[in-house]
Order: sequence, then C-alpha cells, then structure tokens
Amino acid sequence: MKQPDFSKDFFCDKYRKVDYRLRYFEEHSGHDLIYLASYLHDARIDLKEIRYVRQQLIIPLERDTWELTGDNFDSWGAVAGRLSIFPVISAAHWLIQLPGSLLIDPQFDFCIDINTILLEQNCLKLIGNSNTFLTIRFQADSSKLSIRYRDTGNFIPHNQEGVPS
Repeated sequence: MKQPDFSKDFFCDKYRKVDYRLRYFEEHSGHDLIYLASYLHDARIDLKEIRYVRQQLIIPLERDTWELTGDNFDSWGAVAGRLSIFPVISAAHWLIQLPGSLLIDPQFDFCIDINTILLEQNCLKLIGNSNTFLTIRFQADSSKLSIRYRDTGNFIPHNQEGVPS
C-alpha cells in the first residue's frame, strides 16, 4: 500500500471524503498512526453507539475537518464517520475506562472527544477528555488486522459560532 501524502491530503481548501486503512505490519505504521490521529483529533464518540459484530468493533464518530486550511472559519466543518477494527477477538476485548466522578455527573453524556491515539502491543487506545479511555485489544500478529477510518456522512459547514449549521 502506498504511503499517503500528508501535505497534499491535509492542507487543502475543499472537502474530500476520507477512507483510510492503517498499515499495521509495515514499516510505516508510526507515520500512519500520526496521519490517522490528525484526522480524528477532537472527534466525538458517543459510547452508546459502539457496536461489536462478527469480530469487528465499529465506532461511529463525528470529526471536525481539520484538513481544511481556509483562512475563514466557515470553510471548516464536521462529518460523520466510522472507525472499524478487525479482528477484535471478542466483545470482552474492548474496554471503556471512565473516572468514577463522570458516572455521577449529571452533565456527562457518555460522549468522549479524542485527544490522542496510541498503538501499543496488540492494543489500540483512544484517549479522550476527562481521563476517559477506549482500549481495544486485538489478536497478536494477525495478518488479517484491519484498522480503517472512513467518512460516512455528508460534510456539514460550521457557522460563525463554530457549530455545525
């Protein structure tokens, strides 16, 4: 698989759908993780929407289009997408970690904003706001491993207040 051109894909003035697969077992996996994290930084995940089907963990999310570089904030927007990881051995091999204070906070809506993405030994971690973590364990050295993100919705431009219009 060809390495993506970050400068071409990430500094543009017109929205293009993203469909990206991480090359885990190739020498560029570190580069790929940074590339993926650049798209998913500040993406919002509704924890109640996560699904596990046939060894695939499907994480619907909404991301901001940070790849757009217009001087005017109106050129930015948001788009729905999904992150899928396969094979996740069983539903028991993914974990949501929340501080106890969030569970009793009436304002907590079970959504997290992604700050960082880490790829560790047999594990992908999405680290969110308020010390929340989504940890996904996958089978070691699986030649079938697929970590893929793709936009699934339409681009929604932000209005002047920074809220999708």
